[in-house]
Amino acid sequence: MQRNHRNGVIREVWARNFQNEFILFSHTLRFAGAGAVVAIDTEFPGVLQENAWKESDETHYRAMKESVELLPVIQIAVAIGSSYGKCLGAWNFNLHYDLSRDFHTDAAVNFLLAAGVDFQRHATEGIEPRSLGTMLQASGLSSCRWVTFAGMTDLLYLVQLMKQELPETLCDFEVLLEETCAGRHELRDRLPFGSLSNLARSHGVIRYGQAHTAGSDALVTLDLFFRISKSDDTHVESNKFDMESGKFDPSNGSAAAVHLKPSDFGDRSVAESRVASAL
Repeated sequence: MQRNHRNGVIREVWARNFQNEFILFSHTLRFAGAGAVVAIDTEFPGVLQENAWKESDETHYRAMKESVELLPVIQIAVAIGSSYGKCLGAWNFNLHYDLSRDFHTDAAVNFLLAAGVDFQRHATEGIEPRSLGTMLQASGLSSCRWVTFAGMTDLLYLVQLMKQELPETLCDFEVLLEETCAGRHELRDRLPFGSLSNLARSHGVIRYGQAHTAGSDALVTLDLFFRISKSDDTHVESNKFDMESGKFDPSNGSAAAVHLKPSDFGDRSVAESRVASAL
């Protein structure tokens, strides 16, 4: 778990604490209520056909699909926020990945090592992807709005985990995505230039945790989304994946965390009062 003055806002999840943390994750999704927003980020061991983006959308999709299917995801993080701009926490799910057996590119591995990814621990303590996918499918995540930053690959990995396989065409993927989430907002559509870290700094968003780890990047993405939504007097723009659009009206653009413990959910009134105090 990341330690800072918002102690516990990024929760590191491995196989040993997966069950307990997922109970907390699922309850937090439920207590976030109607209009809940989740920011999603992943870390993965490389990309095949890196120049495919220069081709047609369909060719690019097929190249990304192939990459996602061959190069297993290493981390997937979900930061949960209420419709009023309060961050309720971020969960960084660390998946099983064996560097000695699983496909990767050397450049990506070196990049992730520099960010602090512990490949040895992923090989011995990582969560089984199928177990995580099954739990995410039943968690209520599909009822939330999904926020990403340049997140097509993140969405492919998430949908693959939840559905076990990806459609052959971009059109079919768009349809499946619309069926899988309550709406989607891609920050890159609003902020076409600059890295996530640079844009966060320019908008006054403070980073917690290590850049280029999924938990930290998901939390920054959520904070940045709330910050630009708060300053926007118009409706949030739809994109081709959105099922609906509507204004987010956060009362606080920062990720002021609500700290919940698994024991809080033994008494529903305690949990509800703690969450309600931040919404």
